[in-house]
Amino acid sequence: MTEETLHVAIRRVGAQHGALLRAALYLVTDELVLCVFEASSRESVKRLSEEAGMPCERVIETVWVAPGEKGERCPEGS
Repeated sequence: MTEETLHVAIRRVGAQHGALLRAALYLVTDELVLCVFEASSRESVKRLSEEAGMPCERVIETVWVAPGEKGERCPEGS
């Protein structure tokens, strides 16, 4: 994925299939994108990502940790 194709894909992403894209981090040297979704299931993340043109290798459950906040487990599929 390139930065240009990422921008195109981000414009395509909306809140669909029970998933919402919250953030994307583009690793330029690796041409890799890490996305943060809020979602009802792993399948919804994969479907939304691929329909937007961002190939999805895997979906990993995460814990959001921000300075000054207690980390809380994100819902399944986030």
